[in-house]
Amino acid sequence: MIDHTPLGQLKDFWDKEGMPYILSILDGRYRVPEIQTYATHLLGEVQARYSFQLQVTLSTTNSKDRAGKNIVLPFGASASQGRPTITFFVPAVRTLFRELRQKKLEGFRGRFERMLVTGFCHELDHLSRGMLERPTASQFVDDERIANAATCQNVMRVFVEVCGEELDKADMKVYAKWVACGRNAESQQWRDFIASTYGTISRGAWFASS
Repeated sequence: MIDHTPLGQLKDFWDKEGMPYILSILDGRYRVPEIQTYATHLLGEVQARYSFQLQVTLSTTNSKDRAGKNIVLPFGASASQGRPTITFFVPAVRTLFRELRQKKLEGFRGRFERMLVTGFCHELDHLSRGMLERPTASQFVDDERIANAATCQNVMRVFVEVCGEELDKADMKVYAKWVACGRNAESQQWRDFIASTYGTISRGAWFASS
């Protein structure tokens, strides 16, 4: 998929619909205190590990795999040259926003917010653990097993069980499976679910782009 949206429109979209949520976390003022506390902890862990503050960058193109094929991912993390970075791929983020809006769901902006915040904290968790430094495919899947469980416990659970708010369909699938697995990252059911979800994705596919 090629997005021909003018760069100015993509930036305007991000500035209005996406960046305020991320800035509120970085500034320590996100509306959900428990999630803010968790994000602040992760940001501190990231800086301690890399000796650099997190960089948040935008890409106006889609992510690509090593073969140059577009992958519609909304965000991802990297630590190139030891600098921790989370990149938002704005065309993909905008596509997700439009899909939620077209479904005419009540409070679709809230769902979009929770998707962004969940994803941002998930990538922070990867960086805080130094997981992106491990290259093998099996370690990649294991990284996702641990990180997804942490995101379920510290972000999704708070939205659903503390705030009484709904997640988007994809995040809810992960959260529901985690609950069904006894909220246990070591359970075989959880391991199998993560392996089936991430097993065909190579680490290099996420950040050959931009």
